[in-house]
Amino acid sequence: MDDIKQGFRKYFKAGNQRIIFSLIACIVGIGLMTLPRIMPKLLENKNSALLFDAEDSKQDGKYTYIDIIAIDDYSAYQGSDYYYVAVDTDRLLNVVKIDQSIYNQMKEQQTYWSTRGDDTTGELAPKPYRLYGVQKYLTDEYINAIGGSYNKTAAEMRKYVGSYYFSNGVEYDKDTVRILFLVGIVVIFNGAVSAFKLKKKNKNIENTIAYLESTGRLYEAWNELQTYLQTNKDGYCVILDNYVVSKQNGMMRPYEDILWAYRYVMRRNFVVVNQYALCRLVDGGKMELTPPGFSKKGAIEEILNTIAMKNPSILLGYTTENQRAYNEMTKH
Repeated sequence: MDDIKQGFRKYFKAGNQRIIFSLIACIVGIGLMTLPRIMPKLLENKNSALLFDAEDSKQDGKYTYIDIIAIDDYSAYQGSDYYYVAVDTDRLLNVVKIDQSIYNQMKEQQTYWSTRGDDTTGELAPKPYRLYGVQKYLTDEYINAIGGSYNKTAAEMRKYVGSYYFSNGVEYDKDTVRILFLVGIVVIFNGAVSAFKLKKKNKNIENTIAYLESTGRLYEAWNELQTYLQTNKDGYCVILDNYVVSKQNGMMRPYEDILWAYRYVMRRNFVVVNQYALCRLVDGGKMELTPPGFSKKGAIEEILNTIAMKNPSILLGYTTENQRAYNEMTKH
């Protein structure tokens, strides 16, 4: 009997391997959601950082560093981002985007901003404050906001600060994050649904084996299935002389266990995406019989008619009366 049980498990493809793959898909989905945020930090390398150059278009998006000796009071902000005008060690003006906490650490550089005009030799300059970050293009939106703080037009302001600004820290592309976040959610959802279905199928397989064994039908059911497969093609739905098999559900039951059967149609936005024969069992369980192909209505009707011939007392078709009758028959 153990060989037959193992045979059923192999036929229905029982096991946890596919569940593990589904869970791995969930982990991959989480990775897709978080990768764009953590990857820039993983790739950060201060030793290979380039010196920030507000006029070098080849460094757009590159990891750079800047040494600041002077910085103005807050210049402009866009949303939650603050932009300041700072002076580097070459005494060039640059726009830097930094957090308030970083700005508050540059007390000496703030003080030197107001006195640097009197320091022609640079002897009074404080120790440069080094920052690492990304070089990014200074858009008209930002340059207009910054220029407004100095009563300068965008064109005038660009002559002073160049075409690029320095963004402290490591940044990620927001569009990429948004796309991968959505893809990650889809992958996680599908992985979770798949794992749930596979776990349920494994449970159905064990229940099927236990049921057939407890009713003394295990050997008979196995022989009938093997005899059928010798001359017929296997599929998700197998109609035998005395049993009906749902391979995708991991279930095999005699026809007398089916009390109600009808065509179940799944729609999305009024479009049919799937349909199958749904069998409602004496113990309250459900078994899906899905024929191959896309246009399945005729095949489903044939399955239902066959079940009705094997079990003439079956409730056939979905109606309110059949729903009530089935509920009464399975009421405990």
